[in-house]
Amino acid sequence: MVKERAAVGVGREVARALQIFARTARARQLYAPNNAILRRMIDELTQAFTEALKIVPELTIKVRPEALLFDDEVVLDEPNPEQSIPFVYFRDGIRRLDFVRGLEPRELQILLDATAQGFNFSGFGDDIVARLWHHDLEHLRYLVLDTTIVAAGKDPGAPPAPGDYDLDAQIDGFLREIYGDSSDDVGPKSLHVDRSDLAAKAIAETLDAVEELAPGFHPPRAFLQPPAYAWDAREKVQSESESELALGTATAAIAALGAPLPDGDLNSLADGLLRIFDAALVNREIKLATKIVHGVRRLEGGPAESRARRWLAEGVSDARLRQAVQIYQSLIADDDRHAIMRFFRVCGPTAVPSLLGMLPSFGEQAMRRRFADVALEIGFEDLGPIQELVTSEQAFVAEEGIYLLAQIGTEPALAMLSAAASHERAEVRMAALTAADKLPPQRLQALAAPLLDDPEPKIKAAAARAFARVRSPDALATIERYAVSPELEREAYEVKRAFLVAYALLAQVRAISVLANYVKRGDGLLAKKEIEDLGVAAAEALVVLRTPRTVEVLKKAVGGRSKRIRETARAALLRMKEGK
Repeated sequence: MVKERAAVGVGREVARALQIFARTARARQLYAPNNAILRRMIDELTQAFTEALKIVPELTIKVRPEALLFDDEVVLDEPNPEQSIPFVYFRDGIRRLDFVRGLEPRELQILLDATAQGFNFSGFGDDIVARLWHHDLEHLRYLVLDTTIVAAGKDPGAPPAPGDYDLDAQIDGFLREIYGDSSDDVGPKSLHVDRSDLAAKAIAETLDAVEELAPGFHPPRAFLQPPAYAWDAREKVQSESESELALGTATAAIAALGAPLPDGDLNSLADGLLRIFDAALVNREIKLATKIVHGVRRLEGGPAESRARRWLAEGVSDARLRQAVQIYQSLIADDDRHAIMRFFRVCGPTAVPSLLGMLPSFGEQAMRRRFADVALEIGFEDLGPIQELVTSEQAFVAEEGIYLLAQIGTEPALAMLSAAASHERAEVRMAALTAADKLPPQRLQALAAPLLDDPEPKIKAAAARAFARVRSPDALATIERYAVSPELEREAYEVKRAFLVAYALLAQVRAISVLANYVKRGDGLLAKKEIEDLGVAAAEALVVLRTPRTVEVLKKAVGGRSKRIRETARAALLRMKEGK
């Protein structure tokens, strides 16, 4: 009874581990090896196998075309060969996997990488077995059957049954295919091979050593003549790189995608093109990925527009764009980074929400601005993604949203920019004021007015400087009210200076008497520091009013009691003399 419960327990743990393995292998197709999400998934996978191996010292997994079995029970069922881990293992000859206690994350990582590459295997390069063979795997073993040996079912055309995978039966079936059924009624059947099948060629050359007069049936020695174009095609394939072959295949798939074909064929074409696209991203072949997206986008506006949009919705997905961003972050050469930027531009407006959504993950302000500029080049279908940036609790994210709104400059964008002036973060309010230079005077005044009473002195001073650029009677009235208010004495020096300079710019000669009075009060014998600060700020503000009356006030201040006011007045006169 205890053994039965243990068997049930390990079976459940194995099934759980293999389900996690399947998810992680597919994630490995999209994410780089050092991606944080992928690392967490690998940690979870390692823990799952560790738990299973605590129960038994070794796990033996049998591989079938449609499923993985443990103790003859299905623990991973994936019947669709296009997305099936059991199928890619079986295709490459793997018939059994053994996981031994002590299994290391490194070994699981190697198996994951080989599996992910196996999904994209097109017959060129190493298959899964070849990739595993390059590594020393102490706690991971695999049994491989040469895939040139055919299945030995009772009916050669029928799919093999679970009991038909023993090696002797495989070999018997292979010999039957070569020598025939040996039925007296029907006569022998033979397998004719051509020169393209290297394994069959080797067998035929071996059989050449058998004497013609030896007893028994001999398969035919003659090879079929290949078609005339076969040699040219083979030469072309051998001379082209994998990238060139992939580009040629992708180009043909895109052309077929725009042709009037049945839905089933179109779906297969779209899926195949997506696989090539994913392989390009995984292998960092950004130029190939860019050409694929550009080719599909050219189908927009024609009869195949709906197909192109469906493909782009999946191809230019958030996960795939994140893969491209990770590639960008790992690059150093400017040419390589420019290639990534061209890729994003080609992706078009579909990529903009994802690009903006990734801005918070960039630690460098220059990188955030670079991607924001790319989004501006592409264009916006709506301002929703920018609204999410502006309302972010992270100030640096909201600042990028404000930058985008100021650059767009449409009426809805300017309205959102004005609303950002009430953000809870001081950095965001300041960014809104800084970007307000692009606003028309009336809107600038409306944005800056509430910030004249902001609790942050820097923002209050920036709002006063913004009012100085408006130059309207309403702006003058507002600034004058603050400039002559007794409350100004209690403000920080930078606020006093900003309000008085703004007042001088807006009121001109009308402001001289008020500023002269502040200078006189600040130079008083028992003047408090707050009053002295006000006098210094007034002396600096007088510089913008180049009149004889201004010069007279400043010359008098040069001989005053306050050292700060004397020095400020002297510097002001020098600036006026130099025309600064």
